[in-house]
Amino acid sequence: MSTKRRIAEQVLRRISGGDPSAGSRVDIREIIVALGQMLAKRLQLSHFDITMGQGETIPAGTMLARYGEGAVKIRAKAENNGKVCRVTLPAMPINLPRNMGIFHVGPLSDPDCGYIPMQAGQYGVVKKLVGMSTLLGQAGYWPVGRELFFSKDVSDVDLLIILAVMDIDKYDDWAQLPISEDMEAEAIEALVQMFLPRVDANKIVDSQTSK
Repeated sequence: MSTKRRIAEQVLRRISGGDPSAGSRVDIREIIVALGQMLAKRLQLSHFDITMGQGETIPAGTMLARYGEGAVKIRAKAENNGKVCRVTLPAMPINLPRNMGIFHVGPLSDPDCGYIPMQAGQYGVVKKLVGMSTLLGQAGYWPVGRELFFSKDVSDVDLLIILAVMDIDKYDDWAQLPISEDMEAEAIEALVQMFLPRVDANKIVDSQTSK
């Protein structure tokens, strides 16, 4: 479970190198603040600025987060000889009407070309319509839990997924963050590289002072 506190504690253990006093030179609150800033930049957070239907609301502080543009790409997996194609969402989006928490799914190479969002079970109905068995050549998708299923094989495509999440600052230290395991690992490594020089510098000062 990726939380601010869990990530910060892992960073402290890494930079201390087995020396608890070394890690204590860095306040865990500093790491948590730096983590929030890093994730906001990494996810390219932007405000959810969409007009909802009458009676529909979105939680205050809802943002759009982009996944798939980092070093680790997102690809669906084809199963049963390509008859089933699915991908695990990199994070759980906010539950919004009409599955709008899954704001965009499409090829990374063409961010303006999104696949067609559908409701679970809707594709079976569409397939029965004359001339619509393949959605006119387009790919459709629908969520089942944390899985996205596609109407055609897109396993050879790097995906861009945009999800509605809360502003990073609104997640408390123990709340599940909207990041994947790969993104957690990236964040930990980057934070270690950020804070380790300070720990090393303090060790040098301490050694000189003790002489």
